[in-house]
Amino acid sequence: MKKQGIRQWVALIYNCFANARLFLDPYSPVKGIGDSLMYYIELSDLRHSGYTPLQIFHGLWNIATEDDSRFPSVKIGAARCEQAYALTFLRGSQDYYGIDIDMTARLQGLAKQREVVIEERFYKDIAADYRRIGNQDQFVSYRSLQGPESLHLKGIPNVTQVYRTRGV
Repeated sequence: MKKQGIRQWVALIYNCFANARLFLDPYSPVKGIGDSLMYYIELSDLRHSGYTPLQIFHGLWNIATEDDSRFPSVKIGAARCEQAYALTFLRGSQDYYGIDIDMTARLQGLAKQREVVIEERFYKDIAADYRRIGNQDQFVSYRSLQGPESLHLKGIPNVTQVYRTRGV
């Protein structure tokens, strides 16, 4: 992207971040690292917002599958984190650490362009939501999931069951 010149790549990054705001509103990223965003949604915040894991996943899928030259190709890793801890080492910044944060980074590393990779706990939450709704036909995102694959992820002690979206 950066080989295209500063105006082009800045516009692409801006459009991608705007897309994230659109689909993940009312949540804000915890941090940006270059051309990456990290979101962490506390369970209490999710419940308070009225959003469901299926809706969050569908938003991520919409971001990943955007096929417009005004948006960069992205790859997304997502998980339901149970071993993640809000720790702050730098004044004025919020951050999260833990084995599940590491696992989520590994999932993102596994993803191909325009793909979302998730782990089993998040998949089970999404599947439960999908079974409860009456408008299943609107969630192509869920039907695009394939898996599970059993993978050994670097630094993660147990085998991780992984699901991937297939191209649309």
